[in-house]
Amino acid sequence: YSYFESIVSAICKDKAIVADNHIDNKVKAILCHCKSQFKATTQIQYNYVVGDLKKVRNLLTHNYNGTNKQEQLDAASREHAKSIGFEKVSDESFVVRFEYVVQTLNNLYPILKELSTMLNL
Repeated sequence: YSYFESIVSAICKDKAIVADNHIDNKVKAILCHCKSQFKATTQIQYNYVVGDLKKVRNLLTHNYNGTNKQEQLDAASREHAKSIGFEKVSDESFVVRFEYVVQTLNNLYPILKELSTMLNL
């Protein structure tokens, strides 16, 4: 997810598209700049990325003083249930396998490709 944030930020900087630091606002600014919207399948992937994927990233990378947020734990449970390489051992222990990383990149690629195509990059 952080990779996605970095690429979208770089696109905005390169194209002088102004938006606040929130990734959703940056993507909306790009779409507005292009006078376009995501294709339906890309929108589904985007919703997943800024939804469950972001929540799982936050769960794995941020220490909320030892108190995980319920929405993050719920997202982790949904990812675990998909059997795609994200294993929830307990509310505080997770295993991220290579397959999960590949699946994540496979979800990011169409979004970034569509944005770059809209901007003729």
